[in-house]
Amino acid sequence: MRSTAGARDKQPQAFAPRWGSRFRPSGQVAAIFIGFVGLFIVAAVLSPTFLKPTNLFNLARQAGPLAIVSVGQTFAILIGGIDLSVGSIISMTSCILCTMMMWGDAWTLPSILLALVAGSFIGLVNGLVTTLRRVPPFVVTLGMMTIVQGVALIYTGGYPTGRVSPPIQFLGAGAVGPIPLLTLLAMGVIVVGIFILRKTAFGRYTYAIGANESVAYLSGIRTLSHKLKIYTLCGFMAAVAGISLSARLTVGDPFVGQGFELDSIAAVVMGGTSLAGGIGGLGGTVLGVLIISTINNLLNLLNVSGFYQHVVKGIVIIISVTLYKGKSK
Repeated sequence: MRSTAGARDKQPQAFAPRWGSRFRPSGQVAAIFIGFVGLFIVAAVLSPTFLKPTNLFNLARQAGPLAIVSVGQTFAILIGGIDLSVGSIISMTSCILCTMMMWGDAWTLPSILLALVAGSFIGLVNGLVTTLRRVPPFVVTLGMMTIVQGVALIYTGGYPTGRVSPPIQFLGAGAVGPIPLLTLLAMGVIVVGIFILRKTAFGRYTYAIGANESVAYLSGIRTLSHKLKIYTLCGFMAAVAGISLSARLTVGDPFVGQGFELDSIAAVVMGGTSLAGGIGGLGGTVLGVLIISTINNLLNLLNVSGFYQHVVKGIVIIISVTLYKGKSK
């Protein structure tokens, strides 16, 4: 029995390098990068304002929260799951943060901690229901999205409320040279996420579960506990995104997270991560975030109606995913 347990403990380490190397499609990321460069050139031609430093600064700052929440979404999709509740978590944590800060600047740190704990707890509940009750993650997180959004509306009465302290305001408006602090925060999260996926057992297990959960379990990976950690991480990342959005808006808005669930999923899928799990990575996700953020920025500069913006973004997402699928075949 002792020798069998030892073999099982070593099994994931033996399989992990093959999984990790198999699911980092560098050629696909290069193709996505070429598409982003083409979009960037088109945006510069269509709008003379696009390349102005002020607009590029705003573009980088606006992409930060989406990049942060998309990191957590990438982990969730890599294990074959999904999280539709991230937008509602963003809204709720934003309201928690800003209403607590109405009590004074001394509540800055406690309000941040409470927001992070709340987001992580919601993610944990998603994971518990998904893993222990075997309910599809789409259904669980869809229901959680509705519950959390309702709680945020009840909590605020449906109106923007609260304030942020000067340190949080500085996070939203400050910069180091030409780079906004929100962008630096997002870059830090991305670097840590890439390191985890590529250099740690946690990342190897994530790919393994997405590739074949049954084989991963039989090879000694604690699949249920790992999935719990992934959904908790996803909720935590959504809370960080909610804090960063509050820093930009300087107020808690119960609707601020609307659309982030779909945009984050679109960024992940557009970046080449398979919805079936096991294939993809954060390099493609970053490019997907940049593409979506550039499209949003360009359409705003061109004064395109918000109704038409949804149509344009949907068309671009379908075309990009279709082209990727055709190339992968």
